[in-house]
Amino acid sequence: MHPAVAYNATDDEYLVVWMYDISGDGSRYDIRGRVIPWNCHDPGASSIIGNLVYPYDMWNPAVAWGTIHDVYMVTWDVYSATTNQPLSIACRLVSFDGTPGTTTELTWSNSPRDSDVVYNVAKDEFLVVWVRSYSDVYGTRLRWDGTTARGDLLINDGAVTQQSPAVATNEQNRYLVVWEQQYDTNDWDIVGQELDVNGNTVGQAFWIAGRSDSEMHPNVACNGATGKWLAIWQRATAAGDAIWASHWTVGSTPNVYDDFQVAFAAFWNNRYPAVACDIPGYFVAYEGRAADPTDRQHIYGRMWWPGAVYLPLTLRNH
Repeated sequence: MHPAVAYNATDDEYLVVWMYDISGDGSRYDIRGRVIPWNCHDPGASSIIGNLVYPYDMWNPAVAWGTIHDVYMVTWDVYSATTNQPLSIACRLVSFDGTPGTTTELTWSNSPRDSDVVYNVAKDEFLVVWVRSYSDVYGTRLRWDGTTARGDLLINDGAVTQQSPAVATNEQNRYLVVWEQQYDTNDWDIVGQELDVNGNTVGQAFWIAGRSDSEMHPNVACNGATGKWLAIWQRATAAGDAIWASHWTVGSTPNVYDDFQVAFAAFWNNRYPAVACDIPGYFVAYEGRAADPTDRQHIYGRMWWPGAVYLPLTLRNH
């Protein structure tokens, strides 16, 4: 369940991580991973990355690749196997060949959950984010080797329920954390907060999506070449769930009414989007599920490229 993947540009391969049902009946999960070559030939054997003894359960893995030292960082949520309550956030450094290092517990404070991780090459650090107490967004800066550079960074202390944070970086001087925030019983919105590379907030938290219907399950990417964020989310509309997005410049804030649809809700619901950047644009993947629960569901993808001008190369022969 719940796979996550990171690409390794040095070795031209991927690390895929996932939840594995070690009990066979859905009562216990650990985190496993596998290194996959670029052409999918001769993948490495799967290895156990997150495994704590009973009564703990491992959920929600995330993974990022550290460019300079050619290592991966895997994070996950630790739950009680007996009460199903969140207990801690754990992480583990994994070498380029998939060999796991030492597991580290990042925090046990106030029921932390919903972790995500990103790597910033300019700082040579990882930033891990999560929600605790079901209402506050926190983070930790990790050095490339997994040791803590700065822990328990308060990103936002909300008076309402906040969950499902996602984090991206422009690979230079900024991080962006986005999350879903409850406006009222039937209305969730998307909020964001920029951080500098030291984990300090830059400006105030701002609305990314704040319409009267529910916007949930955000994700975010940044094109470092253009300095643009793209946030995406699932929006409940009269026709069903659609995928919407907003695009704006690092260091500024978006206009909440300049958002646009990526995938319309017409014949089925579109949910749980994921996004990655390329040059000059982005690729969005999402789940398409028919309203009839007995029907099939699929994974769809869509390219989204902002306007770009390509100039021809002109050579003069003397």
